[in-house]
Amino acid sequence: MSKLFISHSSKDKSLVDKIITLCTSIGINPDEIFCSSFEGQGVKNGKRINSEVKKELLSSVVILYIVTKNFLESTYCSQELGAACLTNDEK
Repeated sequence: MSKLFISHSSKDKSLVDKIITLCTSIGINPDEIFCSSFEGQGVKNGKRINSEVKKELLSSVVILYIVTKNFLESTYCSQELGAACLTNDEK
C-alpha cells in the first residue's frame, strides 16, 4: 500500500518525474509512492488497473493531483478525481 498517490496525466510524465524526485529527496520511500506512469510505482503486471487504482486511493495517506491542461483534458484523470471523492467516505 502507498502513502502517496500521485494523480496525473501521462502526458505530464517529465513534470511528475521531478515531483517524485523531490518527494524522495525529502525522505519519502519510492515504494510508498503510487504513480501509474512509472514502472515500479504503478499497477503491477497482471493486475486490473481500475481495482488497483481504487485500492491505492483508499490506502493512501495523501493524494496529490497534478492538475494541468493535460489532466483536465483526460477522461481517465477526471474519473480518478471523482473516484477519490467518492471513496473518501470509505476511509
